[in-house]
This record gives sequence, structure tokens and C-alpha cells, in this order.
Amino acid sequence: MAVPAKDLLDLPESIPLEEASIIADAISTPYHAVKNRAQVKSGDTVVIFGCGGVGINAVQLASAAGGYVIAVDINPRKLDWASEFGAAKTIDATKVDRVSKEIKRLTGGGADIAMEVIGNPRTIEEAFECVRIGGRLCVVGYTHEKISVVAGKIMFKEIEVVGSLGCRPVDYVPLIRMVEQGKIDLKRQVTHRFSLDKIGEAFEVMKEGLSLRSIVIP
Repeated sequence: MAVPAKDLLDLPESIPLEEASIIADAISTPYHAVKNRAQVKSGDTVVIFGCGGVGINAVQLASAAGGYVIAVDINPRKLDWASEFGAAKTIDATKVDRVSKEIKRLTGGGADIAMEVIGNPRTIEEAFECVRIGGRLCVVGYTHEKISVVAGKIMFKEIEVVGSLGCRPVDYVPLIRMVEQGKIDLKRQVTHRFSLDKIGEAFEVMKEGLSLRSIVIP
């Protein structure tokens, strides 16, 4: 396949090609979100809504940046994975009255940063309610639907709301370096492997929430 030379990156021999296939999007999207848009710094309290294939790396990268990560999901298996990948605390949204109320209790007033990595209007609104005075909401998940937030809270609480889309090409160089140095765990994320003739089964496993990341190997 012919591609522009400027778009090619060297992949170190120490990174297996199969695992490396998930770097684009699954890791690059949350890398841009955590580093450039949410701007997570050491000591920040970060609440992350959604612990799927992208969300779990928001957890891993925010933790690697020194953040105190609180992961939120409704799937116990994904919350267990979040703990393995660096979350200091997890919240099962089905077990609490309001996630924002629990976050404020745990943090003493609200998180420095909230990240929504699902794309659900209700969770975006709830993530907004989790942010402290002067905090930041970073929307990573996509939805075409409208959300409803109190505009006065943005002004009175000086809340910053930012979006995050994909990853800049320039970010792949430091990202691959982090993988090479072992600062990002690829191998444990690939929970399932399928041959090409089993691709239908791969989609079913994904829909049932049984996998973190599945790869198809021709």
C-alpha cells in the first residue's frame, strides 16, 4: 500500500505489530485528550466516565500523568480493569444515587477534571456536575444529541468545557516512545484474538462487553 512518506512512523522491534495495531485510536485518542485537552497534571483529581477500549486508556494515561483517577462505569468487569490500569477508586453508577454527589463526597467538593468517554448526553451532564470550582470538563465521547447544562454554573464556577477529537500526527512519536519504555501497557489490553473467519464472533464478544480490546489476525 503506497502512502506519503511523511505519514510513516518507525515501530520499534520491541513492540509486536499485533498489539501495536490498537495504538491508533484506542490509545492515541485518549492521549490527546489527557495531555493536550484535559491537561492532566500530577496531583489532579480526574474522574473518567466510561471504561471501554478508549476510556480504559484515559484511565491509564491520566494515572501515568500523575492524576488521582476515579473511574465510573456500570460494568463491574470494566471497573476491575480500570483498577488494574491505574484507577485509585472506581464507582459503579448503578450502585449510587448520583455519581456527582459521590464524587463531591470523595474529593471534598468536586474533581479538578472530568472526562466523558462514552458519548451519552446524560453522562456528559453528570460529568459536568462533578467538576469543582475552576475545574475542567473534557468531552471525548461523541453524540449528535443536545445536552442540558446550567450556563450560570459555567460562569459562577468558572468551569472550562473543552472537546477532544482524535489525535494529532505529531503526538504519535512520544506516544510510541511511552509504549516502548513500558509506560503504557498494550499487551494486557488485548483480551481476545480472532482469525478473520471468526470476525462475526469478535463483534458479538464486543457487544456483550466481554472484551477490552479484540484483534483480528488474518
